[in-house]
Amino acid sequence: MLALAAPISDSFLWGRLSSLRAECLIGPDARKKAGPRQAGFSRIELLIVVALILILLSTVNVNTNKVGMNRNETRAIAEVRTLNLAQVEYSSHFGRFANTLGS
Repeated sequence: MLALAAPISDSFLWGRLSSLRAECLIGPDARKKAGPRQAGFSRIELLIVVALILILLSTVNVNTNKVGMNRNETRAIAEVRTLNLAQVEYSSHFGRFANTLGS
């Protein structure tokens, strides 16, 4: 019969793994691997922030353009109504509609 070995506990394995990691970092290259942490943002982080700001600005710009288009349409409708009223008044005075808008 074969004797089965006792199972190895997980805590033993994790403890051994962490000690191996520590041994790897203690060597002469430990400073090169760890390196000093610099303050500030990385380029990737700044790029992501700029991209998000541009996306937000584009949505605001679209809404602003819609408001501007509505304003222009309302102004154009008002001018057409004014021209129509002027034509009706001209027609009532002279019996015909005006051929030109100028004098």
